[in-house]
Amino acid sequence: MRKQVEIFISGAGVAGLTLALLLADKNISVGLVDPVKALPLPQTPHGTRTAAIQNRFLPLLERSGALEKIKDLCAALKTIRIIDPQGQNFTDKLEALFGAEDIRNDKLSLNIPISFLRAALYDTALNNEFINFFENTRTKNIKFGDVSNIVTLENGNEIEASLCVSADGVNSVFRKEANIGIKSKNYSQTAMTCILSHTKPHENISTEFHYPGGPFTLVPLPGHTSSLVWLEKTELSKKYLSYNKDNIEKLLQQKSQGILGQLSLTSSVDSLPLRSFIAKDFTGNRLILLAESAHCLSPIGAQGLNMSLKDIEIFLEVLSKNIYLGQSIGSRQMLANYNDERRRDTNFRAAAVHGLNQIVSNNLPTSKAVRRFSLNVLKSTPRLKEKVMNIGMGDDQIMK
Repeated sequence: MRKQVEIFISGAGVAGLTLALLLADKNISVGLVDPVKALPLPQTPHGTRTAAIQNRFLPLLERSGALEKIKDLCAALKTIRIIDPQGQNFTDKLEALFGAEDIRNDKLSLNIPISFLRAALYDTALNNEFINFFENTRTKNIKFGDVSNIVTLENGNEIEASLCVSADGVNSVFRKEANIGIKSKNYSQTAMTCILSHTKPHENISTEFHYPGGPFTLVPLPGHTSSLVWLEKTELSKKYLSYNKDNIEKLLQQKSQGILGQLSLTSSVDSLPLRSFIAKDFTGNRLILLAESAHCLSPIGAQGLNMSLKDIEIFLEVLSKNIYLGQSIGSRQMLANYNDERRRDTNFRAAAVHGLNQIVSNNLPTSKAVRRFSLNVLKSTPRLKEKVMNIGMGDDQIMK
């Protein structure tokens, strides 16, 4: 039996679920497939990964209906504190603050536990009449057509859709089926994540230490807790990940320089090899790529999930324009508009993140001098500081 929907989404992670709910809000029928069924929110563990969602994209999550369910589990990020420790040729540490007041706002972002966000989105979508779930299976292949695509799932179900959306991650089946290549970089770094409790209040300040292996970043959560994102050279990370709890806590205490008092692990320490890629095209035949099927960047600059939400924002804009002009969902013009808009912005941000990673993740005297010069210029030039912060917060006017 073949099911017909207007838009089929492969991947029910945060991006896929958010898009499904926002499309359903427009009375558009959606098919959604994912091999891993989400747990109900009350049964969902905290996990070690969080995302600092920028102000620009919070309305998308609010419109989905999911954010209200987990607001008490999130924390506002009001200031970013960057610390460049003392080192060769530099006898003092340099500290720079980037506050919400610098961009005339009350906060910079909201730090959200990803596991809770996905569970809240899933709970919200589960009984939506416009969303058809295909759970515990995955996309097997796709047959591209002139007016629609036909998707075959591993459980044998077939779905016909005017447009398909690939939100199925770095190993996207849709991207491979459409023969869309990627441009990738391997940084020989590993990202380690965990949740920490601490004796001193964080005061809604995210603190980022610049170490030779990469940034060590503490991000506020409710109460006396914070999430940690720590980039390190892969060989060293393997050593650290073999430590027992006492030894890893001692190391984290040293790295944090006591800025949050005494630290205690409240989770495991998870890790992920750091790689970066961008798809060579963000569209195919009645197909769009978004989130990590289209791009995957270093966590430096906190662009990851924010870029995925920007994909959704732009997709909804071009879809609305397409419908207003009376064109079919998935028309060539619609796909071209999305592809042009998202590739341009993504390439710009990927280049910026790559350059930042190269400057931050080493202790060479030249790089350290560049870091310190740049921070000092921003500290002493309010208008430039505001402009740079706004670009980092998703402002794309520089690309126009």
